[in-house]
Amino acid sequence: MNLIKLSTKFYPYTIAELQADFPSVSFPAGLEGVDLGDFDAAEVITDEPPPYDPAVEALEPLPPKKMKGVWRVRWEKRKLSPAEIRARTPADWEGFADALLEDEEFNCCFGIVFQESPALAHCLIADLGGDPIRLSVFAGRWDRFCRKSEASVGARQRWADLAEKSSLPEDFTAIVRGDHA
Repeated sequence: MNLIKLSTKFYPYTIAELQADFPSVSFPAGLEGVDLGDFDAAEVITDEPPPYDPAVEALEPLPPKKMKGVWRVRWEKRKLSPAEIRARTPADWEGFADALLEDEEFNCCFGIVFQESPALAHCLIADLGGDPIRLSVFAGRWDRFCRKSEASVGARQRWADLAEKSSLPEDFTAIVRGDHA
């Protein structure tokens, strides 16, 4: 059972808090339906949550409101931001690596770097397969990879889009895009 403290609108106000505020009162075991107005409290009814899609929406309780003599908690639906959706979706590192290896321009860039600096190419692939990825190390290698291969801004953006679609962290995506410090 949920309560609200009427004088302060404190919610949720527990039965234990009510009993602590009125230690000399013996409350009945069940308080449902009992008028607690003399004790600066009221029962709060929580409405059933409406249907929603947790992949793209959040459902949040609104503060209690008195309606037709009854205190109620209603629900509010809102769309999740892209960042919230990414946070709820597990990162798909393998899917990103697969998509990157299917990208024609990435393969051309990789070939150029492999000819010039095979160690850098191998380390970059190892970084992408690492769990967890060490971003500071990856950032330096990725920048050298893009410089040596002369990767276009458009390619970096496309690769960053692949990272976003794979629900990879924003700081990683910024490195791929070239927007990191």
